[in-house]
Amino acid sequence: MDFSSNIWTQRIISPPSGVLAASLLLAWIYMGYVVVRVWMKYDKKYPPFAPGGMWEHFNIVTTPTSPWIFLDIANNHRQNRVFQLSLPADPTRKNILVGDPGIIRTILTDPTSVRPMRFYRHMRNITGGATMLTMNGHKWYAKRKAAAPAFSTNHVKRMTRVALEKTEAWIKDVLMASNNNNSSFDVGEEMLLVVLSALTETAFEYKMPSHEVKIFREELNFALPEFTRKSVTNPLRPLWCFTSERRRAQAAVKYLRKTVQHIMTTYRNKKEHLNTGTIIQLVMESDAFPTEEEKLAQLMEFLLVGHDTTAYNISWTLLCLAQHPEEQSKLRDSLSNLSQENWRNS
Repeated sequence: MDFSSNIWTQRIISPPSGVLAASLLLAWIYMGYVVVRVWMKYDKKYPPFAPGGMWEHFNIVTTPTSPWIFLDIANNHRQNRVFQLSLPADPTRKNILVGDPGIIRTILTDPTSVRPMRFYRHMRNITGGATMLTMNGHKWYAKRKAAAPAFSTNHVKRMTRVALEKTEAWIKDVLMASNNNNSSFDVGEEMLLVVLSALTETAFEYKMPSHEVKIFREELNFALPEFTRKSVTNPLRPLWCFTSERRRAQAAVKYLRKTVQHIMTTYRNKKEHLNTGTIIQLVMESDAFPTEEEKLAQLMEFLLVGHDTTAYNISWTLLCLAQHPEEQSKLRDSLSNLSQENWRNS
């Protein structure tokens, strides 16, 4: 009895049978994945898939030029600027890209909309903790309410004034010098430096030296691609912690956090604050950010996301105007005809 039982057991767990069982299980999972994907593809209530297959879509989202590729896809399908991506992820989760401004506005203003944390949580690797951009619910609302006064009309006008002063200095020191020397420059990088300098001075009450601004941007170029793009599209990316690229990004994050800590220390050591209601004051003194880690994380987020979108918008505007001189002339004439009242309100 015991002998036959042992033979039966050995047969059940023999290596060939185990491999066959594992193969059948993987085949079953893959068939289920395919069925769900086909169902999502032909179900009319979901947007259509973008041209190409899973591997092509994965290659697109892992490249720095992915926004422009998706924009081309949206422009080539004007009748439907909303489409799905086929990515190697949970098949029950849909990856939908929206290229229609009206739909985007509706989503962003809908109070029931929530951020997908599987994408946004990677930002915490840079900030060091939960922030307004990486959370939902009542905690997000409390932090947002605490920081909202920093974006009042008066503060925005003050930021605009300082930004204009720095822009005029840039025109004199960089643009005119470039014209005289017949040399070129990267307008995107130049605007990033101008906006970042203006942001730290007005919102953080810290005059960041020009060399420090450049180093901050250089370190940010190492950290952002790693933790906001590569880690998002590749779930196994954290396992590559010993690669030189990953370690360089982690070193960049340490520098960025150290810079924000220095800004916090500088603010505390000031005997007098000329402006009230700035971002740094609201974060440093609000109960919505009770710990030092939360203050640092939130200030880091404001510093990171507060300058690049503005800078790139200005850069694209300048490039488009440079490429279309006739539109540049129309804009100049329109601005010249503005009254002083309209200038103050613009």
